[in-house]
Amino acid sequence: AGENVRISCGIGGTADTLDEVSKSCREAAQALKIGDILKMSYEKDGYRILFFSELGIFRFLCKLEGTKELQEYIPESLKKLLNCKKPQRDQWLETLRMYLKNGKNLSKTASELYIHYKTAAYRMEKITEITGIDFEDANEVLVVQIGLIILQMTEK
Repeated sequence: AGENVRISCGIGGTADTLDEVSKSCREAAQALKIGDILKMSYEKDGYRILFFSELGIFRFLCKLEGTKELQEYIPESLKKLLNCKKPQRDQWLETLRMYLKNGKNLSKTASELYIHYKTAAYRMEKITEITGIDFEDANEVLVVQIGLIILQMTEK
């Protein structure tokens, strides 16, 4: 009583046969999973509805989920960061995700991570040093963002 209930719904493709129903259910589950990773929210009246058909390039990644081939799409620059020791690696990955999510805004990144601006700046400096990522190259940044999404897909 009085609690807010949020309902999420994944929608797969149309099914005319029993085999297609199974495929559609998988697609619906993948839509929810990718939606969670990307923090997608198509909300209407408290309901979150995610359509597999609207996932774009992520539909391709879903087809590769659970295969070694998916790992091949993680860029070398990001693999260098993955080879670092915990807990720094986890902090750097979290900082990198937040930095890219916030449009490379260091102040917002620091604020959302509840760390000092200089700490966020230091982490980004180390990330750049380790990975060699050129954050001014939009294509390189896109490849890194997709790599981070693939990492999250393989973790879940």
